[in-house]
Parts: sequence; structure tokens; C-alpha cells
Amino acid sequence: MRIPPLILLSVVLPALLGGCHKKKPAPSIDELSAALRRSAEQALPTPSLADDRLTLPAKPGQVEAAVNAVLTAAEATGGEALRTGSSQGAVTIFATVPEINADSFKTALRNNEKRTWEKPVSYSARLIDIIVKEAAAASPTP
Repeated sequence: MRIPPLILLSVVLPALLGGCHKKKPAPSIDELSAALRRSAEQALPTPSLADDRLTLPAKPGQVEAAVNAVLTAAEATGGEALRTGSSQGAVTIFATVPEINADSFKTALRNNEKRTWEKPVSYSARLIDIIVKEAAAASPTP
């Protein structure tokens, strides 16, 4: 029985070429997931409900004192602050500050100044996410 040349080529040629072509192993799902996670962590900021975010450096061993200063300053503006948690040597605080005092509040925290503010009777508030870290791990952010 004679095999037609077209069928012979369609069977033999791919078998010959398949041996010459090196295939890369397909990446595993775990590798793809890890790569995607790393990319997302680098490209996307940490989500926050706050209007502003402020990172404050604190001297080693002075994180608690810096946190207390933030809480006191927020109350002095006529607002309030809540310590929400700590992780990796940093403490997160949510402060609700009157809009008219928000910029001077952030400036006072950045410059480690004590100020007095007028407490408004009624106001619109700005939510500020404040992260206090030891100085070796942080630098002031705008």
C-alpha cells in the first residue's frame, strides 16, 4: 500500500520539527501569583479611606510619645483621633480635623510644633491617615 506524499509530510514533518523546537516549561500558578502580587505592591498605593496621608518619623523608642502628640494635637484643633493599629514598627492613627485647621495641623506635626487652634462651632472635617514610624524606617511625607 502506497501512502500519499501529502499525508506522509503532514505526519513526518511535525514529528521532525517537534524534536528541534525547545519548549520552555510553563510557569506555575504559584509563580504567576507571586509575580502579580509583587507588581501590585510596587505599583499600587495602600488603600485608605482618608483624604490625606502623612508619615511621621519618630526617634527610636519615642514612637509612643509621637503617637500621644498626634492624639493631643488632633483634640486641640477641635477634632479627634483614633489609634487604629500597629504593625512592623509603625502605628497608624486616623484623625478627623476641621477643614480650616487641617493644613496647619499637618504642618505642625511635620515640624514637631505645638500650636493652639481656634475650635470651630461647626465645620466640615478632613480625615487624615497618619503613620508614625521609627526614624530609621521613615522620612516625612507631604
